[in-house]
Amino acid sequence: MQKMSRKSIFVFILLVAILLLFPTFVQAADSESSITYTKEFPGSDGTIIFNLKGLNLDETGEYVYSLTTQSGSAPEEKDWVNISDYTPTTARIELKGAEGKFTETMAKTNKAIIWIKKTDETSENAIKVNVDLTLSPETVPSLVDGGNPIFFKSHEDDIYSFSSYIFKPLYVYRTSKLMWTTYYGYLNKIEYNFVKVNDKKIVEEWLKYKENIENNKDANISSIYNEINNSKLEIPTTGYSTCDESTSYGESGCLSVRELGKRQDGLYIIYLRYSGEGYKTVYGYTLYDGMYDTATTFDEYKKHFDNVDSDTDNNDNTNKEDTQKTELTATVSYNPSTSTTGNVTATIKTNKKVKNVSGWTLSSDGKTLTKKYSKNTTEIVNLVAEDESEKSVTVKITNIKAEDTNKDKNNNNSNTNGSVQGVSKDDDDDNKPSTGSSSSSSKNTTTGKKDNTVSPTILPQTGLGRGIMVIVIIATVYGIYAYRKYNYLKDIK
Repeated sequence: MQKMSRKSIFVFILLVAILLLFPTFVQAADSESSITYTKEFPGSDGTIIFNLKGLNLDETGEYVYSLTTQSGSAPEEKDWVNISDYTPTTARIELKGAEGKFTETMAKTNKAIIWIKKTDETSENAIKVNVDLTLSPETVPSLVDGGNPIFFKSHEDDIYSFSSYIFKPLYVYRTSKLMWTTYYGYLNKIEYNFVKVNDKKIVEEWLKYKENIENNKDANISSIYNEINNSKLEIPTTGYSTCDESTSYGESGCLSVRELGKRQDGLYIIYLRYSGEGYKTVYGYTLYDGMYDTATTFDEYKKHFDNVDSDTDNNDNTNKEDTQKTELTATVSYNPSTSTTGNVTATIKTNKKVKNVSGWTLSSDGKTLTKKYSKNTTEIVNLVAEDESEKSVTVKITNIKAEDTNKDKNNNNSNTNGSVQGVSKDDDDDNKPSTGSSSSSSKNTTTGKKDNTVSPTILPQTGLGRGIMVIVIIATVYGIYAYRKYNYLKDIK
């Protein structure tokens, strides 16, 4: 039998090496794909704490982390921060919303990557975890008092005791100029929108909360936020008024007491919208009670509900007049809201009955308009209520895509460069109202639904890896067998 040539020996060794190393690659892929996380919101400045699980770390080593957008490049050497709290399988990472290392990145997008590596390793060896930076709306920084509800006291002295409420910009940074320091917010355009609460469960929970405050008992507002988040209320995307322009932390736009004085007819949600040029849009809310010291029962609030049915006790002239004074509000939603090659149905919901609009279908209760679109377009819809109050709503369809025959190929390319969920300035998801957890305690914890809590597609595909490993094993065995068979037959003369 003839001896193996050097080339044959080299090929044989290479195949064996690949065979031995492949299980390591697959094991790493399995480890990364099992990473999950929960989120905490410890304060009112936009800070998020990520509790990562499913890691595979060396407890004796030193690790660092960084944060980038999902379409960004690998972090530079100066952009790594030490991890002080970790175990072989977990890590606790705090991303500060104000004056932090990654504050600007957090202000740009809701889709980001947390990178983790050993101190002395390169970025190529880092673990990459896709994370969602969306804030729960009740935890978004709101009023200067930390986001507590606003109570409007009817007594004149109490009114004058607070001339205005100060809003803080979101994602704060500072610059030093000569002898003083000035604070700014990346999201320093602040807008507000009053929406009256006409929901029985929310009002009843509010009454319990208010009673506990009056009786000096523990008052937990989280039950009210639970009701709001679980209700059919949607965060409006239109109808906002702009606060006074501001750039300085602590000297931001004001909500005048006159705005509160106009609304002494019930419980309101003040929706807040934060934005900045070149940055994402964030929605939040807080509560305002215009009847805080004048109403103690549900029926007293119910008398001022908008559009109460005619068979209720809310049909005297006084209450009708109050209803007519209520401003017309509207929210727009789209189905589907993600990219599609089919039609998109736009739905406009109003707080009062409106007149029919040409080209739209009006529901039987007069509060819902729907229209189907087959192509991207922008339309301004002029709404007129039965009391002749008016409002203009912008409907913008941008998610209808043409059929792409190379869809799979494009997706694979996106997975390779880590930009599956693009995070550019025009990212639709960053401009949609945030929907968050149903808890508002000092440490709010959320778990992702879909792919928000796991490292998604930028990680290796373990199923594919096992398949390739099997192919390599079969090819190696067959190669050895064929080589030996060839030499055996060759020796036979």
